[in-house]
Amino acid sequence: MSFLSESVNYETLSALTKDSLPPKHLTKVIADLESRGLLLYETKLYDLHPVVRGVVAESLRPEECNRFGQQVVDHFTSLKQSPYEQAETIEDLSGGLHLVRTLVKMNELQEACEIYRGSLSRALLINLEADSEILALLKPLFPPVGQPCQLPSANATRAIWRMMPLSRSKNST
Repeated sequence: MSFLSESVNYETLSALTKDSLPPKHLTKVIADLESRGLLLYETKLYDLHPVVRGVVAESLRPEECNRFGQQVVDHFTSLKQSPYEQAETIEDLSGGLHLVRTLVKMNELQEACEIYRGSLSRALLINLEADSEILALLKPLFPPVGQPCQLPSANATRAIWRMMPLSRSKNST
């Protein structure tokens, strides 16, 4: 769950832990973590306490990052999604957002960029005008100033990065 950057429902938790934790044990683990304040529950969604998420994420070995990350990618890739073009809320895009964030954590930057481009980016920009979400999603794809970009198609991605705030300011005038 430390790979997930936002809340998920019980079905997602169950799917991601099915190989390591039987469903009846999952319920007990959830109750235990909740009673300790380590797992937060609100509106049918579960989320790790931010400090717990950070500590767990920092302690993972690279092979664990890849294994857990791939489980998250496989899960969200396998879900049937409504077309992003029909998105009306950020929740409508949660699968794609989970994919991009997880791939970035796995350092699969090119794949994360490919998933972001196209209908996911258009839905965030046009349907939802989710500028802060776009910036948060794109920032990890770019190295600090002076360091080379690791993305093969960096020019196109940098263009998206630079144009996003400009497009919003032009539309507001």
